[in-house]
Amino acid sequence: MKETAQVLREKGLKVTPQRIAVYNMLLHSTEHPNAETIYRTLEATNPTISLATVSKTLDFFKHLGLVQELNVGEGSARSGSVIE
Repeated sequence: MKETAQVLREKGLKVTPQRIAVYNMLLHSTEHPNAETIYRTLEATNPTISLATVSKTLDFFKHLGLVQELNVGEGSARSGSVIE
């Protein structure tokens, strides 16, 4: 498996601790968390992360084909599996 930083670089993204944290969480998750869940999980170990950063990161990842978004109805979207 490729290192997270390498995957992000290959997609043309700047490698930041926040992006690495979000990607790694999704990579190792068996759930389909939304942005708020990801934020709440990561904020204790990543004090520079914000909900806005998580949301923007998920949008970048989705646009670049790194993750899939699952629409679960009622205007709610969740991050699907990481595409390797």
